[in-house]
Amino acid sequence: MKTHRTALVAALTFLSLCAAVPAQLKQTDDVQTVQDMARYADQMEKYLFVVDHLARMSDNPTASAIAAALQVSEILKDKPQDAIDYFNRTLPDVKSDSVRRVIRLQLAELYRKSGQPDKALEQIRELMILAPAGPAHSTHAATTTHPPAAAHPGHPTEPDSEEK
Repeated sequence: MKTHRTALVAALTFLSLCAAVPAQLKQTDDVQTVQDMARYADQMEKYLFVVDHLARMSDNPTASAIAAALQVSEILKDKPQDAIDYFNRTLPDVKSDSVRRVIRLQLAELYRKSGQPDKALEQIRELMILAPAGPAHSTHAATTTHPPAAAHPGHPTEPDSEEK
């Protein structure tokens, strides 16, 4: 229901913007008008894509939290130590393993950029030792356009590859 409401709002916004376009285009020739309308339609398509993406992400708490962690890095990109401090204060309270992994990846990159390779490697080590045993899985895998890992030559799950 929430997604339908969001789509309705986006459609109404699109229609109201379409009503304003002819008034803006009256003073141009036909070729320019068509080009302007094509650019406008392209921008609206991108806008609707973003609205749809945000609506779907808002229904997924983990995806929203990961987006928030990435946003912190963006907000504090000119203040890496502030970002490091923020993530280190936040990490103990984070419940989701996926979000904790993203934060550790962000910390590793921030430490690397700020000339602290030992601390970056410490975060990477934590990621490696905290990875659960067993086959890898992903709720995102079904929506990616990448071929499965077994499609890559030499991958351990490929039938012809040898175990080492």
